[in-house]
Amino acid sequence: MKNSEKIVASIDATLDQLIENAEIVNPKTCHLLLESEIEALQKTQESLLAHILHMENHLELQKKSTVRLLQKSGIQKKLAKFGKLSTRLVNSLTTQIQKNVKKSKSPKKTAARRTRRSTRKTARV
Repeated sequence: MKNSEKIVASIDATLDQLIENAEIVNPKTCHLLLESEIEALQKTQESLLAHILHMENHLELQKKSTVRLLQKSGIQKKLAKFGKLSTRLVNSLTTQIQKNVKKSKSPKKTAARRTRRSTRKTARV
């Protein structure tokens, strides 16, 4: 296997992993993830993307033979699929984090309101 074929195979495998990770987390299961799990997934995805960018830089050096190889390998379709899944994943994670933040803030407000109400009732008596 030529060097460019190895690089394309590596990019292909990395894209498969990115897609698999993005497919696992969907809007229906996102709420089950802890914030630490969300952060770990995000770091993993960023690391995999960095690997792809690094491998693409190697391919730039071997451009001519690589263009045909990329077209045959289906990597462009996988990149498009990952782009859509990644957008969906980011939107789901953002929504979930916002919900978690609202949940963590709301009990404090409720407790503060109860304290104010009980103080008012005591003052009236």
